[in-house]
Amino acid sequence: MEGFLICTGKRTNQPLFIYETKTNIFSVEELCFYIYENIETLDNKLFDDRLTEFFKRCDREDIALRLEAALKAGAGLEEFVRLVLSYVNYYSRAEVEQLCIKVKSFEGQPVEERLKAVGDTLLKTKKYAMAKKQYRRLLEMDVNQYMDKEFYGKIWHNLGVVYARMLYYKTALECFKTAYDIFPDDNIKMSLIKALKLTGDIEEYVRLGNEDDKLQEWEKQWELEEKSVDSYLAEEGEVQACIELYHRGQMTGYNESVKALIDKWKTEYREQTK
Repeated sequence: MEGFLICTGKRTNQPLFIYETKTNIFSVEELCFYIYENIETLDNKLFDDRLTEFFKRCDREDIALRLEAALKAGAGLEEFVRLVLSYVNYYSRAEVEQLCIKVKSFEGQPVEERLKAVGDTLLKTKKYAMAKKQYRRLLEMDVNQYMDKEFYGKIWHNLGVVYARMLYYKTALECFKTAYDIFPDDNIKMSLIKALKLTGDIEEYVRLGNEDDKLQEWEKQWELEEKSVDSYLAEEGEVQACIELYHRGQMTGYNESVKALIDKWKTEYREQTK
């Protein structure tokens, strides 16, 4: 969507409440925006009699009638999305088609799997605050009895990774403990042990780490990971350049370079956590 769009539809005083995300929708334009931005969380539960009544309250009887017909015909999620977005005209035809292709790719998957996939993508792309919100949203939902313990254990683990990346080590530790209680897997245990060290609980770090005689192996792995980070920074040349300025005695240039580098890291951190 480009530029500004003027919302001309009626704003109802009786909003449509979406239980999964605890969101109130007051206009058909807001509904379209919600669908477009939260497509991974949607399933056919949204498209029911409550939605037809919402369209009537917004003076869009035309869409309500089409939706009622689609419900009687047993339409799928893609058809419902196309119907609503096409008749409201909030998004372009190309944007609607692109969204429908996306719906086809995950239609039939449980909404929990789709939510986790979004959170995992946000984590990989270092959008930590958004990933945290996604995992928290998923954990606030009722437990799906068809999803196994591994699934929920990994959600708690990934939430712990998010907090650790945001430097909230104690909160990360609690997430890893919960994850390990649900699904006692080696990868989760490794994260739990590392979090114990980061929070200063060395006694528990050693005790738990030596249970499976894997502590030394994991410590070597962490050391390699730290070296790879150092080598990445060295390849960028920024840290090395600061060091060289210091050794040359060029303190003004050194101080300016260090400040610039710290400012850069601060900016990156803010972007990751906003």
